[in-house]
Amino acid sequence: MHHRRSFSSLPIAPAAMALFVALMAVVPTLADAEDAAQAHVAVVQFANATNSSSYDAACTAATDTIVLTLTQLKRYRVQSEDQVDSGEAALRSLAEEQGFDYIVYGTMSNSESGGIDCSLSVFDRATGKTTLSQTRKAGGVLDIFDTTDELVVSVLETMTGEHIGFGSIVLKNTGEAGAYEVVLDGNMVTEESLRRVLYGRHEVVVRQKRLIGELILSQGEETVVENQATVVAFSVPYLTPEEQTLVDQKNTAIDALWNDVSAGERMDTALKDLEGLFADTSAVFRWEELKKAANERAAAWAVQEKKKAQEQAAQEQQAAPVAEKNRDEAKVRTLHMWGWVCLGTGIASLGAAAVSGIRGYSAYTSYESATDPSQITSLRDSSQTLGSVMYGTAIGGGALIISGIVMLLTHTHGDSK
Repeated sequence: MHHRRSFSSLPIAPAAMALFVALMAVVPTLADAEDAAQAHVAVVQFANATNSSSYDAACTAATDTIVLTLTQLKRYRVQSEDQVDSGEAALRSLAEEQGFDYIVYGTMSNSESGGIDCSLSVFDRATGKTTLSQTRKAGGVLDIFDTTDELVVSVLETMTGEHIGFGSIVLKNTGEAGAYEVVLDGNMVTEESLRRVLYGRHEVVVRQKRLIGELILSQGEETVVENQATVVAFSVPYLTPEEQTLVDQKNTAIDALWNDVSAGERMDTALKDLEGLFADTSAVFRWEELKKAANERAAAWAVQEKKKAQEQAAQEQQAAPVAEKNRDEAKVRTLHMWGWVCLGTGIASLGAAAVSGIRGYSAYTSYESATDPSQITSLRDSSQTLGSVMYGTAIGGGALIISGIVMLLTHTHGDSK
């Protein structure tokens, strides 16, 4: 019968485990030792002492070449520094404070015999002084780059003890014109600096910042041969499928709201979102067309909204006289109603006054023929009361009739308008 044995049950397991633990403990130490073994080098920006800005580009190019070359040798930890005092004391202080093993610094200055003197030096912290310094003379702007290249190679070969040879990397974009970034061996570089790359294998990444994030256009290892050009081809797309989908979604949202009278802020947000996509068109120069189209949509919407506002204002202006006329007519109708009420009430009051008059006259007639004193008193009082009622009712009725006539005349005047 076949029996399986666990790894821990094997006689060699304890020894193997001990070896594994020991190796795991050693690996970080080896990595730290490798970092410690790399010399720490500061590369100071080439100083332009010519009093002419024409040599600024050459100073920058020479500095970049030194930084890239030392980095690509993978034997140094390289750090760029701004211009510092080139005196021995200042360099010694900088090296001690920052822990630099070497400081590489250079200067371009006017030569007494005409032309430009280019000097490049290396300060060694171990000796506390500048141990390497070379100078080349350039006739002027036309040959300054060749002169500094020759100087850099000579100094670095002496400093490192290695042959320094350069090739170049040529970027070939077969797609849309636009801006992109180049990363060489993990360091972002300018396209100009690719004209002098240390020979050997290098990782080259070409990337862009686009509508939906970073896009890698090209990535891989390239072999640079001394004195030869290595071509890295890539293509900048107009819109990736994901970007096209995003743009279509934004436009579709706008189309859906275009005829919606209540769109308001939703449409403003949708238009701003579309315009925001093309706030930066540096990745693809032709995106300016899409930016223009987005701006035109926003402008068209603004014109449409302004037109709607004007039409609404015109409608309100036209409706105002009609509303005022309706209010006036309502007032007249009210006066008309109360006029008739007053007229009717006045006539009714006159009728009541007439009834009181008849009753008063009847009481007065009875009073003339009465012989009983108590009856005479009663009839006299009744006659007086009825007379007062008739008088008051007649006056009130007359006033109501007059008021009613005035209201009716006002109504008639209102109709005549």
